[in-house]
Amino acid sequence: MRTPLPLLVISMTLLLPSLGSAADANSPVSVTLPPDGVGDIFVLPIRLVADLEQDYTEEEFFVSGKANVYTYNEVPVPGEIILRDPNVPYTTRIIIRRPTVPSDFNGTVVIEWWNSSAGFDSDPVWHASAEYFARKGIVYVGVTNSTDSISHLRDDGCSLFPPFLPETCGTRYATLSLPENGAAFEMVSQIAHMLKSSSSENPLFPDYPVERIFHAGQSQQGGSIVTYATAFHFASNDGYFIQAAGGARRINFGISCLDPNAPPYPDCTPRLQGADRLVATDLPVPVYRAHTETDLSSGVDPNSRQDDTDTFRYYEMAGTSHTSVHKTGEVIPAGLLGPDPIFLEEFCEFPSNSLADGPIFGSYLYNAMWENMEAQVVSATAPPMGTLFETDANSQIARDKFDNARGGIRLPQMDLPTASYTFPNPGNPNLPEFLLDIATLQCSLLGSVIAFDEATLASLYPDPVAFVNDFNQKVEDLLAARFLLEEDAAKLRLFVEEKDQQKCIVGLNKNMAKVAKAQGKDICACIKDGSKDKLGGTIEDCTTADAKGKVAKAQAKTISKAGSDCSTTPDFGPSDPDSVNQAAISKELDLIHDIFGSDLDAAIEDFATNKDGAKCQIDAAKAAKKCQDTKLAEFNSCKKAGLKDATVHDALTLADCMGQDPKGKIAKACQSKLKAKLDSKCAGTLDVFPGCNDPNAPGTTQELADCLDRLVECRVCLGLNAADNLARDCDDFDDGALNGSCP
Repeated sequence: MRTPLPLLVISMTLLLPSLGSAADANSPVSVTLPPDGVGDIFVLPIRLVADLEQDYTEEEFFVSGKANVYTYNEVPVPGEIILRDPNVPYTTRIIIRRPTVPSDFNGTVVIEWWNSSAGFDSDPVWHASAEYFARKGIVYVGVTNSTDSISHLRDDGCSLFPPFLPETCGTRYATLSLPENGAAFEMVSQIAHMLKSSSSENPLFPDYPVERIFHAGQSQQGGSIVTYATAFHFASNDGYFIQAAGGARRINFGISCLDPNAPPYPDCTPRLQGADRLVATDLPVPVYRAHTETDLSSGVDPNSRQDDTDTFRYYEMAGTSHTSVHKTGEVIPAGLLGPDPIFLEEFCEFPSNSLADGPIFGSYLYNAMWENMEAQVVSATAPPMGTLFETDANSQIARDKFDNARGGIRLPQMDLPTASYTFPNPGNPNLPEFLLDIATLQCSLLGSVIAFDEATLASLYPDPVAFVNDFNQKVEDLLAARFLLEEDAAKLRLFVEEKDQQKCIVGLNKNMAKVAKAQGKDICACIKDGSKDKLGGTIEDCTTADAKGKVAKAQAKTISKAGSDCSTTPDFGPSDPDSVNQAAISKELDLIHDIFGSDLDAAIEDFATNKDGAKCQIDAAKAAKKCQDTKLAEFNSCKKAGLKDATVHDALTLADCMGQDPKGKIAKACQSKLKAKLDSKCAGTLDVFPGCNDPNAPGTTQELADCLDRLVECRVCLGLNAADNLARDCDDFDDGALNGSCP
């Protein structure tokens, strides 16, 4: 049984009469700005405040003070702590992310104990819920709280993989110091107390008056929250959220009394064991503990589960991964290990399942839990109780015939699956050797997505309309259960478009293709006439002049089509004719510059001096245009059929129409016909396409055809993203690799 706080205070006072001179949770701190001009701030370049829809500001501060380090009694009891080292000096850093306009602040501060499992600061709580925090107007405060992270900032120059990656922060963090991880508990209390105070040291006061402070940590630092909530709770704290973590982290990092070589107590530190390592469930403020499926994929220890109380909730979330880092995060910038960057998604051998990026969006469940915690504090609204995983006789998660988990809090994709969500996911064996260890760790925590084949999907869901209706009912059920917020539910809902909505979507995309075709013909004519010196001006000017007015005529038809066919706005896909027109024109202009470089007048050969080169260029441009027209036509055919039978029911399934080629028309236009044209016109002039020189000209017509097809694929993808409000990863789509080939 945890000792009640008043008794603990009394017992500590009797045992330790010298505590009066020691620091405590309310001890003052000093706050300063980092030095200017000596190095860059260190934050992972993922989910930056600039990525948010709302206007947020990020600021870094150094915080200095003195904190005590504690230990347990020789027979340790959770919550009963005694002083070990008083007044340990520290200087750490905090990063505040706040609404730029103070009136947008809702009074809540979330303090994330930054994770240090990889040896440097990362912010997984922020990665998962940054959009939610910004929607609500929450101030987020990240705190460096470990000796490893301090060392990385201060001693390693913030290099993520020394010596392979450069140092970036210089001497910016030279003054940081945290002699003992155990000092972090009281250190963070002092920071929380300062943020709620009217002290002149408080960077939030008076513009951002703090009403509530919630603490959160994931994985290793989730264990820190277990220890902190159980043993260090005090009046400034209003709640604790333990994400993807189990037992308490060590109260200090002295030698364990369990070590066979340990000195006798009190020179060693007792360790909590078994159920004593679990978080207290009788605190006067909310405590939530949520497990992802990754956390329990090797087995569910029944003793690690905890019963709900008035202020405590325990959750298990099916299909969710431990890792909340966004898959498109750039780990290694271009130019450091070769011409292309390395992205997190490339770490894994198979397609990955991220808590933040899906396809099983555990972040949506976390967002609802944050909402419930605030409601519990503000209006005493009790949070919902969760459902646990089903387990077998060996305490393993029970699984269905597709190897998906049974039980737990379930997003609709788990009850109506289109893939198997399995753990772990192996690391990519083709990565540089120094990345393999961290890749293996990250991918084991991400898990993999093994999509069902078409035959399986057809057998499971013979009626697509019924599938959509069933899926949406699952969304509504989660909303009613308060495990999903409306903003996130809107991202999950599927749609069976009405006939007028289908007509709008199909019509706008058909007109997009017509505008693109008109613009493409203009460009090819400009290149041909420019090569023969028949233009009155430059080729560049010609491509945008629309001399015959055909592009403007096609654009006017798009606007007219929208006026007649789009009285009911579609639930997804294109709806704005101006955006559709602009996407079509930009796609054509960008593609021709991708092929020939930024200056067409410098790149296009003179027919009089290089007849073969000039003819090659114009014929290749025409063939590339036909390839592009075919890709758009096949996209539209897929979309029209999918809207009709409801297999296209949201932006994701619409984006899946990119590249669909059931009759081989794209392969014919973009491979066999394109190569045949190059064979007949360009066999001896492969060096007249600057965009395909990497850095040397293609060695064969096949290499040139592959390059042109990739450039077309990229621009079609980007154009459809812009016109149809899609989010297809075009860098991956154009050549199957995240390598920066499609900007």
